[in-house]
Amino acid sequence: MRKLNSIIFFYLLPIYILLVPHYAVHALELSENISLHGFLGQGLVTTTGNTFYGGKADHISAEFTEIGINTSWQKNDSLRFAGQVLFRNAGDLDAGNHFHFDYGLADITANTSENSNTGIRIGRYKNPLGFYNLTRDVPMTRPSIFLPQSIYFDRVRNAQLSTDGIMLYHNSFLSTGNLQIELGTGTSKFLLDESVEYAFLADNRAGDLEPDGLHSVGRILYEHDGGRMRFALSAFPGKLRYRTSNADPLQQGNIDLALYIASIEYNLPQWHFTSEYLTLSLDYNDFNPRFFSSNKSEGYGWYLQAIRDITSSVSLLVRYDTYQFDRPDKDGKQFSLQTGFPQHLRYSRDWTLGVNWEILPDFQVKVEYHNIEGTSWLSDIENPDQYHRDKFWDMIALSLFWQF
Repeated sequence: MRKLNSIIFFYLLPIYILLVPHYAVHALELSENISLHGFLGQGLVTTTGNTFYGGKADHISAEFTEIGINTSWQKNDSLRFAGQVLFRNAGDLDAGNHFHFDYGLADITANTSENSNTGIRIGRYKNPLGFYNLTRDVPMTRPSIFLPQSIYFDRVRNAQLSTDGIMLYHNSFLSTGNLQIELGTGTSKFLLDESVEYAFLADNRAGDLEPDGLHSVGRILYEHDGGRMRFALSAFPGKLRYRTSNADPLQQGNIDLALYIASIEYNLPQWHFTSEYLTLSLDYNDFNPRFFSSNKSEGYGWYLQAIRDITSSVSLLVRYDTYQFDRPDKDGKQFSLQTGFPQHLRYSRDWTLGVNWEILPDFQVKVEYHNIEGTSWLSDIENPDQYHRDKFWDMIALSLFWQF
């Protein structure tokens, strides 16, 4: 897998750099109603201490690859089919070695008029959480290489990503702006992956962590004055169940979770300001109490982001991003006294500076620097020694993106 990423980065991307200026295209229109899109992203990551996406001190990782192909078929005015397959590798955090079915759905418009439309999506749909979850797998749509980890947790990305089920949506086109309401229910096979077990149970247990019944997801989004201002409220409540095995001393239990996000954005001709606030409640029930210092945590996080368009193709980003695992113990003091682990496992504070250069309409380069205190959003898979994580650390990332 690492050899494959090295080949992609050091051999294929220079070829793209040479060919794209002559052959760059937008969407590939297979017919009047069918289109095909794709993208390729390859990144380099290094840090001064802790490991993230394979990057660590004295090591530049090329283990950050994203390749996607998506298609859409507009069968008629009321029925559309869409889907995407994705190859993604992100160090040990997401060591993918094959394409998987990212999303696939049928979109049925049940009612449409001059001022509104109502419909239903059936299949695997992206969860409408915050401003970026719907498009987080498309590198060109992200404001930075890595989304704010206070809201879009990469260590449990697959649990946040998508749902297999049904979603109702309604759009109202008002005189002052557009109002969108989305409500869905279903389950997710991605909840079963190893990174999610590490995040919720601190290990890859012998038993199975799985959805307990259906979960819900919803978002209300209002765009004012053609998108000059945007507001959104998102919710993602659900329950997980752990089925134990004879080899695991952790007894069977369940986890009630509730995630809520409030989002706001203000756009000027050359400035773009975005902020989101998250609360995450985790309630552990029926587990062996010695495995958890507390049965319940009330985490919260937020970020404030500003983007300045320097030219039509170059922009600068600055962002402050913070997350606390438990509101009553925001600096981790009580956690450290009870467990002996470092306080900084329970919080993170991240200053990010970034540059985005759109070399061509379909080809971008992003570079960013992170100055971080705390380690709450690091994965235990990549950083298994919790006692010796670096409290203060820096990260530098570079990524190249191409799409058609």
